[in-house]
Amino acid sequence: FSDGLSKIAVSFGVGFVYQTENWRLSLAGDDLNMPNIALDEDATDRLPLQIQAGGEFTLPWENIRIFPLISYRNEYGEFGSDIDPTLTARKSFLERQMDIDVSVGRWAVGMGISYFLGDECGPGFGYEISMPTTGVAVPSHRLSASYRFNPPPPSYPDLTVGNVSVTGTPVIGGNITISAVIQNEGIRKAGGVPVNFRSKEKNLDIVNISSVPAEGASVAELEWSPDSAGVYIVHIRADDAGGRYPDYNSKVLELDETNNAGICTVFVFDKPKPSIKCEPPGLMVTQLITVTQDEPVVPIVFFEAGESEVPERFDRLLKLIGERLENNSDATIMVEGYFGSDDSIADFAAGSLLAFRRAESVARKIVEEFPRLNERVRISDDHDPTRPRAEKEDFEGTRLGKIYTAQENRRAELRIYSTPPREWKLDGRELSEKDIKTIRKHLTDNPLFEVVAVAPTLDSAFALSAETAELLGSRYKDRVYSREAPGEEPKIVITAGGILYQPRAFEVPESELRVEPGFGVTKFTCSIEGGAPARHSYLQVRDDRGEQIWHTENPEGFIHSAKWDWTDKNGRMVDPDRLYFADLTVKDVYDQIGRSEQETLRVVRANRRDISERLILVQFTFAGTYGEPDYASVRMEHLARKVVNRIAQDGSLRVVIGGHTDIVGVESGNIKLSNRRAQENMKNLRKYMMEILSFDEEKQLDDWLASHNSVMSARGYGPSVPYVITRGKGESAQQILIGDNELPEGRITNRRVEIYFAPLR
Repeated sequence: FSDGLSKIAVSFGVGFVYQTENWRLSLAGDDLNMPNIALDEDATDRLPLQIQAGGEFTLPWENIRIFPLISYRNEYGEFGSDIDPTLTARKSFLERQMDIDVSVGRWAVGMGISYFLGDECGPGFGYEISMPTTGVAVPSHRLSASYRFNPPPPSYPDLTVGNVSVTGTPVIGGNITISAVIQNEGIRKAGGVPVNFRSKEKNLDIVNISSVPAEGASVAELEWSPDSAGVYIVHIRADDAGGRYPDYNSKVLELDETNNAGICTVFVFDKPKPSIKCEPPGLMVTQLITVTQDEPVVPIVFFEAGESEVPERFDRLLKLIGERLENNSDATIMVEGYFGSDDSIADFAAGSLLAFRRAESVARKIVEEFPRLNERVRISDDHDPTRPRAEKEDFEGTRLGKIYTAQENRRAELRIYSTPPREWKLDGRELSEKDIKTIRKHLTDNPLFEVVAVAPTLDSAFALSAETAELLGSRYKDRVYSREAPGEEPKIVITAGGILYQPRAFEVPESELRVEPGFGVTKFTCSIEGGAPARHSYLQVRDDRGEQIWHTENPEGFIHSAKWDWTDKNGRMVDPDRLYFADLTVKDVYDQIGRSEQETLRVVRANRRDISERLILVQFTFAGTYGEPDYASVRMEHLARKVVNRIAQDGSLRVVIGGHTDIVGVESGNIKLSNRRAQENMKNLRKYMMEILSFDEEKQLDDWLASHNSVMSARGYGPSVPYVITRGKGESAQQILIGDNELPEGRITNRRVEIYFAPLR
């Protein structure tokens, strides 16, 4: 070049590269115009045309990269001599700071190693050895030094999803806005970017962004109104036009298509669903009812002379007997009619007809009130209609004896029978299992039936009753009694006498109800499901008329629990005869309102009867046959049990067995009669008490009474104390005369024996 010769030539080249995530293809041409670089203008020295086709891909194992390359250089003019194929394999180590290459070509094989001091950039050193495959087999060595720079920034858009925010009202039908920042980390802007908002395996909507500036960001906003509550995991997919899920339907060519996703969670709240639990769900109160059994029942209807119509004053008696008969399904009433000497009848036939009409009138009166008893109220046709109740007509010292006697003979008497079988003769045997079942059924179906063990002596009757009670079981043991029947064989009898003779009970309920312990306060436990936080809650109780009785509220949140003491707004106990309903209303922070189902609250009323009774024995009850003696023994043993229990419990008592008469006859005679009745009944009462206490001798009973500082005595009062009952308490108490001596049923009531208790001083 010292002579000043030089040459400038223009050369053309072109190349193409196609690259995917895992492989790359390239095609390049150089010196395509084969420029002449000869220094002499008359000479020709053209650069040969060069074409290279190569590629790069990674094997699926060991992470080895393969570089195939075919070079063509038209240097020799022969295609076979101008082709140079080469295959190179490269393995990286130490996080790609060190590479080892192995290459095989047409003209040589070689191996090299290189090492860079930095991860992305920095100096590097290399060594290569190449062995020719033709000609002189002398290897060549090359040492090299290089410097690696950071790769240039991407020349394509690179979309990512940045911050995501949720605003609005997250309720069903509410307006929710999801804002997603779409960032472009590339150096080229992206235009027409679809952003797919997707949740629960479906597209919510696709929002199109006109452009995202290079190294900048744009916001994609979704306006959404959910149609159901729940937790929505919303996937935000930048550059996804939808329709190819899970793949992307991309519209923008990006440097990296794998970083286009973002995510957010949206809670959509349903209306509040409150519920309440009430414990206990009711108020349990006790109505104390004082039951006084003090009005004797006289099952006889008396008539005016010559009349057969039932006097109105007996309607109450017949209604009571009808009610009892309905409640004791295995009993039958037999009505016997009678006529008297003052009925002004022509002959026996006329008297018998009048007696029948009287019985018929009584039976009709019962059946009219209780039609279902039609088959169980019968009229007797095999008794003597002339049988008098009182045969004596002349009473010393009184002119009324004959009149009173006639009054008591104009009558209709009621008899009671239990449905067979009603008697079991034992004859040395025990009751069979079938017998026991039959007796139990009688007692279960008929609350006024009693069992009487009959034996020749009272002690054997008590032994038989104890054995029978054990066979029947504890449920029935208090309904088994004893009767002494000299000369009779042991037997078990069902008596229905209580239907006719049990004293009438009078019930007086106390005005104030008593709250049972543990049931005076109801606790409400409240809970809520599926809603947003509560802003306000309101718990109330209403009655079955819709009137609010009680309420409580929390204006700043949720009522978790509350207590109600069953009083109204004025502090009074609620009406026990009404139903009550509790419900809870909740408003959440998004003004959604939810109401609980109503819980029913009720007052459970239990009646507790405090039973007291006058211990009376009415003489008429036990006259004659027809089963009355069985009930007489039931009544006597019942009274004996009462006396024993009262003395054992209280002690220091004077027990007086008082005899009484009506006004018929002279007073002195009546006093003697009443005293005799009292003595006889006290003797009988003591016998029953001895059996109850398992005493063999009278002295044992006397010692027992003394040990309890108690005494028993008998006294006759004559006609001086007609039978009176008390109704009401305190200042409102009223005395009602039952033993009216002007009426035959009143005189019968006065002919009684009664047991009194008084403190022993």
